[in-house]
Amino acid sequence: MAEEARMSVELRESVQRTYDKSIQMRPANTQRAYTKRQKAFRDWCAAKGSAFSDLTRCTVTGENFISFLRSVSSEERSDAKILKIKTGHAKQ
Repeated sequence: MAEEARMSVELRESVQRTYDKSIQMRPANTQRAYTKRQKAFRDWCAAKGSAFSDLTRCTVTGENFISFLRSVSSEERSDAKILKIKTGHAKQ
C-alpha cells in the first residue's frame, strides 16, 4: 500500500511539473488569446465536482471537451438570443 501511495504522489507531481512547464513555454500571444477560454473550461470542470478525478479534473479529453463545447455553444446561443431581443442586434 505504501508503494501505491508513493507512486500516486510521484504521478501527481509529474503531471503538475508537466503542466507548469507547458505554461512557462507557451508564447505570450497564445496566453493572451486563450486565458479566458481556459478559465471557462476550468470553471466548467470544477462545477462538475466529483464527476472528474482530482488528478485529471482539468485535463482536456475528447469526452469532456465535447461536452464543454456543447454547453458553451448553447449558452452563447442563448446569450445571443437575449442580446438580440434586448437590443435588436445579435452578439458579434
